[in-house]
Amino acid sequence: MGNVSSLMRKKQAEQDYIETIQLLKFGLHNETVITEKGDVQNIWFIALKDRITNVTLQLTPYTKLIRYSDRNIDQRRSNTIKTWGQFVCRFLNFVLIDNYSQFKIDDIKEVSLEIGNKFLEEYAKGNIGGEEKSIQAIKKEMHRLCKLYSYIKSIYKKDASKIYKLKWRYRDTQNRVHYNNHFSLNDNDNERLKFDIFRDMPSEIFEVFLRLSKIDYPELTFAIALQAYAGLRPGEICNVRQSIDPKNPGVTYQKIGSKINAFSINLTKKYQMRYDGTDVGGIKKRRIQKVYTPYLTKLQELYEEHLAILDNYEFDDGYYPMFINENGEAITVKSYREKIQRLANGHLKDFLAKSDNPYFRRYAQILTQKKLSPHFLRHYFTVLLVRDNLTPHEIATWRGDKNLDSSLIYCNNKEDLLRSIKELNGDIVEDILREVDNS
Repeated sequence: MGNVSSLMRKKQAEQDYIETIQLLKFGLHNETVITEKGDVQNIWFIALKDRITNVTLQLTPYTKLIRYSDRNIDQRRSNTIKTWGQFVCRFLNFVLIDNYSQFKIDDIKEVSLEIGNKFLEEYAKGNIGGEEKSIQAIKKEMHRLCKLYSYIKSIYKKDASKIYKLKWRYRDTQNRVHYNNHFSLNDNDNERLKFDIFRDMPSEIFEVFLRLSKIDYPELTFAIALQAYAGLRPGEICNVRQSIDPKNPGVTYQKIGSKINAFSINLTKKYQMRYDGTDVGGIKKRRIQKVYTPYLTKLQELYEEHLAILDNYEFDDGYYPMFINENGEAITVKSYREKIQRLANGHLKDFLAKSDNPYFRRYAQILTQKKLSPHFLRHYFTVLLVRDNLTPHEIATWRGDKNLDSSLIYCNNKEDLLRSIKELNGDIVEDILREVDNS
C-alpha cells in the first residue's frame, strides 16, 4: 500500500496504469480539531486525490514523510507541517505520477540522486511551480530535498538502496542538525546560485514604496510598516489582530501625552482569523514583538490612518483581523505576498521609471533586470539594526528570531553588507553622472 499502484490491479497493463495515475495527484488532506481551550489544531495527511475535483480518494503511508521527526514532533506548528507537506507532495507528484514513464518507479524508496537533480532542474526553470525561480527559492528547495532524502533513508533503511550509503545529515558542536548536499544542477543553474538574490532597497526608495502603497494598497501600508520597523514575517502580518479584541488584544501601546512611546504586537498564540476557517498563515516564533523604538513616530501616523480604514468595516464577534482583503476578511499570506510583489516589482518600478529623478530611474532599470525578493522588507529592517550597531542578541530580539544564527550572519558580514549597499548607491550615482557627461 506504499505506492501509487495500490489503487490498481497488480497485473494491469503498463499503459493502462499510466493513464490511470494521470487522473490522480498527491495532495494534503486536513482534519481540523478545536480543543477545549479553543486552540485550533490542524492534522495533515498525504492523500491520493482526484486531479480534477481534488476529492480525497485514499490516505497514503507517505504521510510518515511529513510526520517523521526524531524529536519534538508535537511542537511543530501546523503551518510548518503544511508547508513541508506541500513540498513532499510536489516531489511525489513529479516522481511517481508526472514522470512515471521516464523514471519507472512506483515507490519513493526507489528514488535516486539523478531524479533529485532532475527535479531541481525543472523547479529552477519554472516547469514546476509556474515561473522561473529565484536563487533563494532554488537554495531553499535544494535544502528541503536534502532533508527529504534523509527522511527517506531513515524510514526505509537499506530498501532505499540508491541513496542509503550517502550521509545526509550531521550535527554540529551545538547539537544542531544540518544536511549534506549531494545534488548538482546543470551549468546554467549552478551559475545562478553563485549570486545573491536582490533584496536591497535604499531608504529613499523605501519612502517612495511606502507612499505608493497608500495609493494602491492603503489597507496594507501599516502592514508594510510592521515588516520594515518591527521585522514581522508575512505570515505573522496576517495573524495580527486589532486592539479592540476584548479578550486578547492583538496590539498594545503606551503614550506620553499624544505620542506613542512603546508599541507591541501579540504573536503568542495562533488564533482562528476567519469565520470560514481559512488558514491565513503561520507564526514562526510565538512572542510579544515590539516595534523598533526609533520608528515609533512614523508608525503612529500610519497606525492612526489604518484605524480610519478599518472603521469602514464591521467584524464578526471573535474575529478582529488587523489586515483585511476587499471583503473585510483577514488577508491570507498568499494574497499578501502577491500584492507586495506586485507593488514592488510592478507599481514601484513603473513609477520610478517615469520620475524626473535620475536616481529613481536608475533603480527602476535595476528592477527590470532583477526582482526584489519577498524577503526584502525584513532584510531592510535588519539593515537598519546593523547600521545602528546593535549586538547580535539585540538584533535577534528585534527580529523575533529563535536563535542567533541569522543575526550572527548579518553581524559577521556587516562590512560586506554595508559595502554592498554603498556600492548599490554608488553604482546608481555613477550611472547618473555618466549620463550627465554624455548629454
